[in-house]
Amino acid sequence: MLKKVVLGLTIGWAGLLVLGFAAMYGYGTLNSTYMVMVEHGHDRVTEQFDWENGDIGIEKRSRKHTAAYCDVVPANGEERQIISPRKRSQHYRYYERWFSGPATMTCDQEVTVRTGTALQVYELATSRLFQIGLAVAAAVPLGLAINWVYGLVRIRRR
Repeated sequence: MLKKVVLGLTIGWAGLLVLGFAAMYGYGTLNSTYMVMVEHGHDRVTEQFDWENGDIGIEKRSRKHTAAYCDVVPANGEERQIISPRKRSQHYRYYERWFSGPATMTCDQEVTVRTGTALQVYELATSRLFQIGLAVAAAVPLGLAINWVYGLVRIRRR
């Protein structure tokens, strides 16, 4: 009876960790701004993003191996161009604010912008160290419980 309870608890623990990871990844992924392309006269640029506070992470949405170039025009401060990573596998590029007050941003390709808590949660959820640690925290207790219940590995005492 005790063995079945322990096995059930460890399966529940592993499931809870998987659901927690899915919730974190979903929150970081879905709480972002997708900048889509619009026509401005003869130019094709993304819709305008209002950067009001905090740092941002930008990630391009297309599969092309070119970077997205974004023009940031602040109300108070120097105008700059920021660049996304070239490949989608590099997740995002992080930028700190160099200006005070709000700024507007437009890009030459479609990009995803994350700010605030969504950026921090996404950064944690996509971290390899966090993913491996979570997998170990789920697999080790589950493996030990399965071994204890079904006796797959016997330790002999002399």
